[in-house]
Amino acid sequence: MQNRGDIMLEKGELLLLKNGIWELDCPMMSLYKQGTDIIEHTGGGYIKRNKDGDILFKIYSNRTMEPLIQSSGIAGQVIPDEQYYKLVANDSFGRKWEAHKIIPSFRGHFDKSWTIVTGGLRSIKSTIELKERSSAKYCYLRLIFFDDIIIPFNTSSETIINIDGRDRTRRIDFNIAKYLSCGYEYEIASDDGIIELMARSATTELPRHFDIRIIEALQYIFARAPSCNVIEKKSGNTKTLEIIESNIPATAARIRPPLQTNPPSIDPKSRIWTMFDRYLNHILRYPEPKPHPLSNIVFEAIQGSSSSIGAQALAVAVAVEGALSVEYPNLACSSEGEKKNLRESIDLVKGSTIDENIKLRLLGAINSWINTGASAKSKLQSLVAMGVIENVEYKAWEKLRNSFAHASFPTNDLQILLDLSFVVTTLLNKVIFYAIGYIGEYTDYGVHGWPMKMFDCSMSCQSG
Repeated sequence: MQNRGDIMLEKGELLLLKNGIWELDCPMMSLYKQGTDIIEHTGGGYIKRNKDGDILFKIYSNRTMEPLIQSSGIAGQVIPDEQYYKLVANDSFGRKWEAHKIIPSFRGHFDKSWTIVTGGLRSIKSTIELKERSSAKYCYLRLIFFDDIIIPFNTSSETIINIDGRDRTRRIDFNIAKYLSCGYEYEIASDDGIIELMARSATTELPRHFDIRIIEALQYIFARAPSCNVIEKKSGNTKTLEIIESNIPATAARIRPPLQTNPPSIDPKSRIWTMFDRYLNHILRYPEPKPHPLSNIVFEAIQGSSSSIGAQALAVAVAVEGALSVEYPNLACSSEGEKKNLRESIDLVKGSTIDENIKLRLLGAINSWINTGASAKSKLQSLVAMGVIENVEYKAWEKLRNSFAHASFPTNDLQILLDLSFVVTTLLNKVIFYAIGYIGEYTDYGVHGWPMKMFDCSMSCQSG
């Protein structure tokens, strides 16, 4: 990994951020209407992060209140872009910060000679343009999480305590994860409640939206949505540092990670990081500056499972349909010959003497069959035939899906409901494994005791 002197945010400042006592004195702060170069307010002030993870700012502006009557918008409507503001601030260390999409509050002094402007920030970013001659040919991405995620370490470190020139104690710990993925070297360490991920390559440019994609891959392998608090990167001749407000912590999700090691903090064979690599490879080329559609489905399954056991069962059943739609759009679709027969059946229905209401429903079903892709049921049946999933997993999904579709509960027996939910969780993981090209171990939640099994359907799928 690169020299620690290259990083923009040192350990001391990270600890201040984590503990909620980080504060920047800013001699100059300017507030602009979003999308304009017109300064609405300027003056000294500060930016700080409190113990709740909120990023707050205050400007002591020399402008008065009269022209600053602000519409609060219309209840129920999305706030229009023209009501947002942009903040530009220079701190006492010489760094320049920017924040966007701000809704500030204004409070005037009693003599109306100046105004206090306050507000919250989703994130703030500082950018440095490096001199081309001094910019080495490498790039890196550094992600910081103030989180209690259990990292599956695969590498040991050695600590030696030397007293008066003699080694008195020596300790070896598994406390680092190192692996390769998508041409990058990764290192993850955890210390003082701070998880730090560093990804580095000898190339000069980071892939687009690399930080988003890595967080998505971590979300899948850990079955939880990690809250990233700091993003630091060097790409080309530019370094950026972004500090992000903390998300509201969700209730612990009931859905389990696709591979659960024992103990969860040790993975010497790097099995979990192999899964990370396949997932990241699969989503990395998605061009939009937002999560990949598959990651959205995973996120909703995680969040949906954080409530009741019934909510967990519903969340994984819906997630299976979503994953099939996103990753298998052409699976089990009707052939041209079948579509021809369906079109001919339309004429038969139209010329029949059956009730008009039933006729309309039949015609709608046939047209839907022709114009849309195959149903989730048909796709799962195809995956059973291909050896990707087991028939018992398909039947469990069908029972959950049919029950929830008709607003009924699958069962009043808690154990049966748990079993159905965990079988369908395994089904969801297999659907994702095959889509991302993963071959390796996984946890089978459909079997009591949750044994570890091998997923490798490549031979059966090729023959199917």
